[in-house]
Amino acid sequence: MCGKETDELYGDEKKLCSECYPRKNELLDIPPVVDITVCGVCGRMRKSGEWLEEYSIQDQLGAKFADYAEDDVKMELQFWEDDEEQMNVRVHAFKGEIKDEYDTRVDFEEEQCRD
Repeated sequence: MCGKETDELYGDEKKLCSECYPRKNELLDIPPVVDITVCGVCGRMRKSGEWLEEYSIQDQLGAKFADYAEDDVKMELQFWEDDEEQMNVRVHAFKGEIKDEYDTRVDFEEEQCRD
């Protein structure tokens, strides 16, 4: 696609360099909005019907975004609140020399756990 000489090409049918590959292929399937439910009383996180001992935002984001992980793709999360106090996450994805990033919004919902 770009004509760059490289030792390694990626893809099944059409082989691309590490810079062109993410332009045509997704490393991860991250939705534009991710919902996280936390207990408004104790702060635990609900995931797959279970209340987890994940209290910090970092731990809650890590647990939730693990749902979107692929075995051969490493993820790093960067998060911030914008002017409207909306939580945003940028997912940095790495697969060998391939790098890509995804921006998504996180909506926190409160629900009281039964414990």
